[in-house]
Amino acid sequence: ERAGAWRERRAAAVLLADQTMLVNTLRPYYVGGADLPEWMVPEIVGLVGAGVALGAVARAAAEESAPLANGYFEAFRAEAELVRGDLHAALDHARRALETIPVAEVLLRARTAAIAGEAARRTGDRVAAAQYFTLALTRDPDVLRRLDLALPVHISHDGSPIAEGAARLARRSPRLRSDDDSPLAVVITSDKACLRGASGETIACAAPTIASGESPDDSERARRMIAALHQTAFSAKVDLSQSDLSSLDGSPTAARADRQVKSLLDDLGRSER
Repeated sequence: ERAGAWRERRAAAVLLADQTMLVNTLRPYYVGGADLPEWMVPEIVGLVGAGVALGAVARAAAEESAPLANGYFEAFRAEAELVRGDLHAALDHARRALETIPVAEVLLRARTAAIAGEAARRTGDRVAAAQYFTLALTRDPDVLRRLDLALPVHISHDGSPIAEGAARLARRSPRLRSDDDSPLAVVITSDKACLRGASGETIACAAPTIASGESPDDSERARRMIAALHQTAFSAKVDLSQSDLSSLDGSPTAARADRQVKSLLDDLGRSER
């Protein structure tokens, strides 16, 4: 599987070495580029490098006349700047992208929110990071895994042996980053584990799966609980191969997260003025 993925990335890199193909691919819904859904276009940064990617998006923006295209370019710039390590530029570009990318572009908005969350986390802004990550997860739970990002969370438990064991496993998870000051939280009891969002809302809860007649010990129950939480919180809720990959979600939690981020964007805009 890894060898196949490597070959695919190499083939894509060769294809995108053609500057015209690269620029055309960056132009949203433009005929003449690589056949990629818009939410996957930022993957190009990892294929060609941040410097080449930023140069190509500058050329694409110069050639593009569609008024809504700039939001897509801003999302691409955000990812490239995060790779380069310019966190404030990444956050600024992501914020502008979220202001202008059409709401129907659910997966691209989720990806951009995750990039904004990671940039905010690295700058030390835990509140902004939590709000952006909440938006990302409620729109596309799989996005952190695809971007190989860890969610900063405060991990707590009720003191029971099962919960204590589950908390230890959570702290070792590659998908979670233990941070006692994060507004995001994983709250664990003896019978379930829940991921809470930026305002304390429930993003996901899971209990260990126990078949009839089974009597697993506390350690196994803890392991199953955390595995179930990861499955619930960080896996796509639909079969993406069967769905319109541009518009997937209209859930109340996602809508609430959108409102929180809009408020955050308004606050940031006022502070800049």
